[in-house]
Amino acid sequence: MKDTVAIVGSHPGTRGLFDFERDDCDVWVFNEAMKEKWCIHADAVFQMHLPVVWRTTQNRNDPKHYEWLKSGDTPPLYMLDQYEDVPKAVKYPLSDVLEAFPTALSYFTSSVSYAIALGIYKGYRRIEVYGVEMETNTEYGHQRVGVAYWVGVAHGKGTELVFHSPSFFKAPLYGYDADVRIPLEVFKDRIEKLKEAQGKAQEAHSVAIGALTELIGAWVQDWKTDLSRLDQVIVACGQTGHNFGMVDGALQTNEQYLARCNKMLEEVGEYLIVRQHLESQMHGGDKERNTRYNEVHAASGILSEKRKALNSPGNVDIRKKRADEFGIALQEFVKKSTLTGIGAGIMTENRNLMMIYDKQAKDLAEMPVQVEVEA
Repeated sequence: MKDTVAIVGSHPGTRGLFDFERDDCDVWVFNEAMKEKWCIHADAVFQMHLPVVWRTTQNRNDPKHYEWLKSGDTPPLYMLDQYEDVPKAVKYPLSDVLEAFPTALSYFTSSVSYAIALGIYKGYRRIEVYGVEMETNTEYGHQRVGVAYWVGVAHGKGTELVFHSPSFFKAPLYGYDADVRIPLEVFKDRIEKLKEAQGKAQEAHSVAIGALTELIGAWVQDWKTDLSRLDQVIVACGQTGHNFGMVDGALQTNEQYLARCNKMLEEVGEYLIVRQHLESQMHGGDKERNTRYNEVHAASGILSEKRKALNSPGNVDIRKKRADEFGIALQEFVKKSTLTGIGAGIMTENRNLMMIYDKQAKDLAEMPVQVEVEA
């Protein structure tokens, strides 16, 4: 065992910074890395997935990975358990690691966090991390914090830890650096475009409603009127109502944010919409959308029954009564479809604003940090 261990992930951003010709450190890699040309050698491999992942030919990175694991021609393999079909399998000493750090949390969100914890446990004086970026907001969103936690444990234990990602631990200093502010022009520009889109959506919805009204009106006057297009027109009414709602929800979102910012400017001379607010509104819109969707389903059931009644025309008075009942059911269906669209519009617009916010936060994090300290 050397004094240094190099933990090398697969991300090309900083993976290439590690020199595999070095002989002053142990090298740890992950999963199927040793099939790649860049991985010249490794002293250990972490395969911390369930057997269903590595025993199948459906492995998304290497269909022959299981064959390699079974071959015995591998470095030691840190795994969840010892497996008879994997000769070099070494059960990860989870209980020993946690017992060695009684004040640490059992907080492992990725193979990298397991590797850093093991490096501390085994007593390496220096841990170097390469090829670990976790940039996307998919599963890496929760994996990052686990890695950050064990980096903190390493520093607390006096282990020298060098993390080679240029952005992993880069962020504005809370309270010191400028906060992220979405420019007011973003809201104003969206409002202008959405008002134009709203007009077009309203026009499309009016056309659909007009077509349905004309068709039902003709049927009331003449029971021989062909209603074969009716279902298609009903769908168009619901869809155009939903589309209008989406635009309206997005428009409301930007108008509310602009009004909020203007009020802040009036009161304190500056404005700030925090990311938590955007995220909260996004989830609120999603919840509203799901609630209204259930109501749309219920309304469509009632509408379907009223639609079936039109198949038995009767005299003109009966047709008029059935048409009126159908119209009431359609109105409720369109209303719920529109409200569903509003929720979807609020959700989508806040998600898009969060993307703008995150882009600005990333740009801000890359700026040099300047902290004024009182003499």
